[in-house]
Amino acid sequence: MKPEKSYRGTVKRAAGIALTALALAAAGGIVLFGLFGCFKKAPEYKIDFSGEESWYEGAKKTYREGETVTLYYNLIATDTDYKFLLDGEPINFGYDDERGFVITFAMPAHDVKLECQTKNSMEYVPEVVPDILLFDYYSATTGTDGYDSSTEITLSTYSGESHRLSVFEKASPDAEETRTDYLVPVELSEKCYRAVFEYGMNEWAGRDDLEPIDGALVVLKYREGDDYVRLSSDAAPPGGIAEMDSIGVMLREYASPDYLEEGRE
Repeated sequence: MKPEKSYRGTVKRAAGIALTALALAAAGGIVLFGLFGCFKKAPEYKIDFSGEESWYEGAKKTYREGETVTLYYNLIATDTDYKFLLDGEPINFGYDDERGFVITFAMPAHDVKLECQTKNSMEYVPEVVPDILLFDYYSATTGTDGYDSSTEITLSTYSGESHRLSVFEKASPDAEETRTDYLVPVELSEKCYRAVFEYGMNEWAGRDDLEPIDGALVVLKYREGDDYVRLSSDAAPPGGIAEMDSIGVMLREYASPDYLEEGRE
């Protein structure tokens, strides 16, 4: 009988240990659940790439607070100095031989704006002749009786530090046209020219897939040397209107109250 009692005691002790282990595991699970429940994902915020999102390799629409943002900018021209601004403040950047400039920063707890500023580093700076048209973007919406409203945005030389951006708008064919002028950084023309070559607009004349596109009229004219190149939705390749509109968007972004010419010397 002694061996049987010993056996039963061993079973009871084993069962007690098992129940204790299960209780501890359950309690631990509750504690872990409570702990993990406290860890919430950081909120996401946007980066405004100043109309150049496609030129930043690795760019995403949103980043979480505290996440390391790493971008590569490879549109690099010779005799040009580059500066990157985050919310108007310069940020440090590196260089990779294969991928270009490397911009890295921790995403703050708010939406931010990233800008690339360029400046020709050549010593000789020619005198700027004012009022030379560089870009002319025109867009009109189609109505039942023709074009109902229209917008025209021109970019012309003004000084060594500024271009003049003029916005002309008509709400209807019979409405009075309004004009608003802005003095904007010269970097805007460089961005527009880079877009022209990035999208291959300078090669439209040699393409055989140009067709008229109905529904809206879009015209883009830009200066090339001493001449002008005119592109139009009357003869555009697939996606051509969106490419012309991208330059219109760039121009429109600088039509800001901060750049209003009125009241500036």
